[in-house]
Amino acid sequence: MFARIDLVLERVEETVIVPAAALVSRDGRDGVFRVTDDGQAVSWQAVEAGIREGDRVQVSGLQPDGRVVVLGQQLLKDGAAIRIADASGVSTQ
Repeated sequence: MFARIDLVLERVEETVIVPAAALVSRDGRDGVFRVTDDGQAVSWQAVEAGIREGDRVQVSGLQPDGRVVVLGQQLLKDGAAIRIADASGVSTQ
């Protein structure tokens, strides 16, 4: 006999979830690069990773608005200028 169950170990209400690919470790701390409001640069934001499920991670210390970098962030530094590409890979700026 087999049984399939879903077991909820922890539930967090009103939290921020980011793609796992967005997390970067710098100086022993986890964080993400947030795209500035004008879309021209990034800023480093330290976060505390929490519950992981598949390719998503719950984080604390990050506001729920804005965009985070999910590709190439290992090469970025705080304040680095960026150009955002659309789905076809063409720069939009």
